[in-house]
This record gives sequence, C-alpha cells and structure tokens, in this order.
Amino acid sequence: MGRFTPYIILAILLFLYSCEREVTRSTAIDVKPINGKIFINSSPEGSEIYLNGKIQGKYTPDSLNWLPAEEIPITLKRPNYRDTTFLMLPKVDSVESIFVDYFANPMMYGRIKCITEPAGAGIFLNDSNTNRVTPDTLHNLVPGNYNIRFEKVGHRSINFDYLVTSNETVGNFYAMEDTTVWVTYSSDNSPLPDNNIFAVENDKYGNIWVASENYGLIKYDRKNWEIYTSDDHPALGYTSYSLAVDSNNVLWVGSSQGLLSCRDGNFSYYNSENSSLPEDQVYDLKVDAQNRLWVSTYGGIAKLDNGSITIYSKENGKSFANYVNCVETHGFDMVWAGHSRVTMSNLANDYFAEMLPLWEETQPEIFLGSSVNAIAAESNGDLWIGFYPEYRPGGGIGGLAFKRDTLWYKDFTPQISREIHDITISGYGEKVIATSGGLVVFTQWNDREIFTITNSGLYSSHISDICIDNQGIIWLATEHGVTKYKRKY
Repeated sequence: MGRFTPYIILAILLFLYSCEREVTRSTAIDVKPINGKIFINSSPEGSEIYLNGKIQGKYTPDSLNWLPAEEIPITLKRPNYRDTTFLMLPKVDSVESIFVDYFANPMMYGRIKCITEPAGAGIFLNDSNTNRVTPDTLHNLVPGNYNIRFEKVGHRSINFDYLVTSNETVGNFYAMEDTTVWVTYSSDNSPLPDNNIFAVENDKYGNIWVASENYGLIKYDRKNWEIYTSDDHPALGYTSYSLAVDSNNVLWVGSSQGLLSCRDGNFSYYNSENSSLPEDQVYDLKVDAQNRLWVSTYGGIAKLDNGSITIYSKENGKSFANYVNCVETHGFDMVWAGHSRVTMSNLANDYFAEMLPLWEETQPEIFLGSSVNAIAAESNGDLWIGFYPEYRPGGGIGGLAFKRDTLWYKDFTPQISREIHDITISGYGEKVIATSGGLVVFTQWNDREIFTITNSGLYSSHISDICIDNQGIIWLATEHGVTKYKRKY
C-alpha cells in the first residue's frame, strides 16, 4: 500500500502533460466566436439598448455579442421619444446589423397647439418667426424643449416653455392682455424685482422711477430696467416712501432711513446725524416753483434750498405740530402740510399755522377725521384733501374734502374706499385719486370714473402713489407692481 504502482505513476504524468497543453493553446490560438452578433445604430445616436426587456448598459452605435441563434426582441429607448422594438434572428458565426432612423417614423414627432384670444397673434418658435398666426398647430416637432412666443399689436407678448414628446400634442388656450389702455409691470412679466411699490415718479427725460419696499430704487427708461440697491447706497436697503424730481433733474428719495438725492446714479445722503434733518423717516416730498424741496417727517418739515436746510417744527416755534404725513405747494409761496390727527397747516409769515375745517355742507355729524394723508392744489388754488380713517373711538371715517377760499365741503367719498393715499391733478384739470380700493378719475364730481381689478387692467386695487408723465399717461404704484393707464380723450 505504501508504494506507487507503475500504472498510477503513468496516469499522473499524463494528467500533468494534458494541463500544460491546454494553457498553451488558450494563449496562442485565436478562437472564433461560435454565436451570433448584432450591430445596432440609430439616428439620432445615443439610444439605450435593451435585450429581452433588460438593460444592457450600451448605447447606439454598439454591438450585442454571444447571442443565441433564435429570434430575440431588441428595444431602443431615448428620452421623450417612443420606444422602438424590433425582432432580430442572429446567425451563427456572423454579424447582423440594423439602422433605426427615428426621423423616418411620423409617430416620433410631436405637436404644439397655439390658440389665443384675440386670434391673429404671430407665432414665434425658439425666437424664430414661423410666419403663422393663431389659431394653428405646429406639427412635425422633434421631441425636446421649445419656447413659444405670441405677439400681437396692442397686446402684451407672452412666452411659454413646452416639452414636446412623440405623438403627443401640448399647448392650451391663452388670453392675451390688452395693452392699448392698461399695462401692468410686475415681477411675473417684467424684470421688476419687487411687486410692493410705494412711489412712482418721472423725470424730464421720460424715465420712470419706482420706489419698492424690498429692492430699493428702480429706473425704467421705457425699454430697460435698472435697479439700485443697498450696494449703491445702504439706505436703499430700507423702505422708500416717496420720490420727487427737481428742475435740475435730480431725483430725491424719501426713505425710512433718511433722504437721498440721485444725480446720474451718484447718491448724496441726509439724515438726522449728518444734517439738520429733524427725523430720519421721510414720508413725502414736493418741489416748489423755486426749486426748493419740502420734506415731511414726524419731526416736522424740512426745506432744502441750494444746500441749506430750514426746519419747521414745534420745538423751534415754526409749526404748531410735528407729525407731518404730506406736503403740497402752489406757486412761489403757498405751502400746506397734512398732519396726523391734527388736521392741516399752511405756511404764512414763515410759520405753519393750523387750518381748521369750517364745514358748509349739510352733514355736520359726519366726521372725516383729523389725519390728512394727501393734498393737491388746482391751478386756481382750490384744494382737494384726502383724510385717512382713524381706527380709534371717536376717530374720523376718512374720505375726500374740497376747499375753496374759506369754504370746506366734505364727504366727497370715492365710494370704493375712504382710505385716500394720493391726489394728483393733471394739466387738464382731472383729479386722479389713489385709494385702497382702486382709482378714481374725474373732472366734474358727477362724472367720475372708478377703476378696480374687476373692470380694468389693474392687478391690484390698493394704490399708493400717482404720477402723470409728460405724455399725459398716468402711472400708479400698487401692491402688485406698477400700472400704466393710457387714457383716451
């Protein structure tokens, strides 16, 4: 048992010799495949290849190897295109090939339906004019992302982005905004960065200036928007309440942190620390016929005249009250101030004296209030005064009043809101009144127009400020952007 027989030794030698011969053959001889091979290509290339419904980790053009000699399903997949499936019968020791042309199959294309109200809007596809108008459907679109723009004279152009997929129709019905009378600019349809607008003004070059709650100061030259933020001046990082432009085309900005002037994009700053400004919070600004700037604060009134500042306050004996909501000027020497809970004052002999309403109409029980929020002077010196409701026991209900000489008339309510924010009088004698409930426009009170979000192009009925540009267009600062009202005379 302990010795090897000659047969066992021979068997071991034969086994070792056989293994050595197998290793040598595998490295020296090129063995041909014995199964089928399929080469797959497509247009466009890059389609993912599936075999029997299983992902192969390959993309066209590429090959599938070691296939059985039997009919097998192959599928090509690519995003947004229909799947393409075909049967292939590989042949032993040969290469089969197939080319899939996606663009030869009408089912691969998609469509965009274009319908607008009103009809007849030009259709632009990826900024290229299709020379077609709505209603229409764009056919034979290769799957992918598209931008559609509709343009029609007198209407705001609108853009939509669509994802087109094979054999599907996208698109909808779209109402185009009529801009022949009303145009609203908001963060939804323009570069305006903030919708909550407190003030609006125009300069002598026709630029529109906008003061927003959160983004400082915005300039609109009727084509482009330029935004000034706290990077341009720290005070622009706070709320701006009012705007005014003087005869030198210098823009003045009244903010919660003081007063700024802007000349060609360069800012100068006034506050209670670096000047004699009585208080940092500036509410209203007016430039008079002598190019003097009148500034209302809750510390009194400041007059800026060629760089010098004069203060009218209760402390220095030049005003009967400090809390000033608004100022108004007329001619060379008439200045009025609207106070909070202490009615009005007018400048006489370098002193702001109290003006007490002497109501003449037949409703003495109606108390409009003692908080004046807006004043506007007509060319003949008549005054329109907006009272703000006082939400306290015994407070006034607010509304509109009219003063001629010594006579006062009250309860000229705009009927949509007694919260009066601004009153502006056009060169045609129209009174334009901003309220919390909408806009009121009239020459004669009995023939007034009232505009709200329900009967106009206003996006918001809460209007804070008004300006009328040199073309007679009314610009409105609202809680949902800036609205332009192009009146038809």
